Amino acid sequence: MGTFIRKIRKGIPQIDMQAMNLNMSHRLFLCFIGGIVLGTILLNFFFGRYAGELGVYSEYFVNGVNMYGDNVNKSSFFIYCIKKYGYECLFIVFLNMTPLWKIFDYLYCMYKGIVMAMLISSATLTYGAGGICLYTISIFPHYLLYVPLFVLEMYVSIQIAEKIKEKTKGSFKLRAIVILAGLIIGTSFLEAYLNYSIIRMVFS
Repeated sequence: MGTFIRKIRKGIPQIDMQAMNLNMSHRLFLCFIGGIVLGTILLNFFFGRYAGELGVYSEYFVNGVNMYGDNVNKSSFFIYCIKKYGYECLFIVFLNMTPLWKIFDYLYCMYKGIVMAMLISSATLTYGAGGICLYTISIFPHYLLYVPLFVLEMYVSIQIAEKIKEKTKGSFKLRAIVILAGLIIGTSFLEAYLNYSIIRMVFS
């Protein structure tokens, strides 16, 4: 019997944990997933009674746009969204130029996961299964561009941080800057002209 078990153990591939190479992108993704888990636990087990107060809303709910009042000027809202995403991009780039850039990146990705988890959990606790649909509506369609925008922001920022750390000279191709600007404008356009109309139609 012991010989049979030893043969089975020999047939199982050994995993060398020290040989596993988790690069920066993997670790950031794990921080994001960890944030989702943490946010879900916090809301469901500690802050569940506040779920109704959180409600279901997109980013500009938090920033004071009144969805139930008079119609917002879409062109002004479009400019506001450009500034919002532009400031976020500059904020990420600036923090990645400091010595604490890795800690910031890990915490920021975890923060994004926590916020996402808490909004989805609050929607589910408040509206049941339909809450997930409402949350999806609140981030559609501009998040189709915001996700690649966020990923590119992190990538460019990390590249800058590594160049500063290694004290190597070099500049980014103009293409990266153009793509970032295009994603910011595209995300802002979708949020201001499409998502806003969808939200008004659903919540009115």
